[in-house]
Amino acid sequence: METPFVVFLKKKLLALEFHKDGSIIVRLYGIDVPEMDQPYGIEARNSLKELVAGKTVRLEVKDIDQYKRAVALVYVGSLNINLEQVKRGYAWAYLEYLDSPYISEYYSAEKEARSKGLGLWKQANPTPPWEWRKIKRQEKSF
Repeated sequence: METPFVVFLKKKLLALEFHKDGSIIVRLYGIDVPEMDQPYGIEARNSLKELVAGKTVRLEVKDIDQYKRAVALVYVGSLNINLEQVKRGYAWAYLEYLDSPYISEYYSAEKEARSKGLGLWKQANPTPPWEWRKIKRQEKSF
């Protein structure tokens, strides 16, 4: 007999959108990165590729979002890729969507990257991606 947790997981997996090749899109839990047309968007993508390309990753799925993406912590071995992107200065800690115990760790990592001027923090006042997307939506509506 299946446990309630196994039944819950199966329902969650059914909500995912699978591509023809069996792959899924993963939204990195608790962080937000620059958009591709935003300063440091390409660098953030390249950093992520460096961390995961050709490697076996483990997902700790936290949720399925409205776009049928897995919202997950991504690990290569014991390395938390989400947190590493923040440490490298290529992501904001998305405090609005972080739960304990991650809030303090991610926020501290962001503060350290800011103080060291890493990645996007080389800019004096970078625009957070959620504000960038809002501006782009407003531009399209005019």
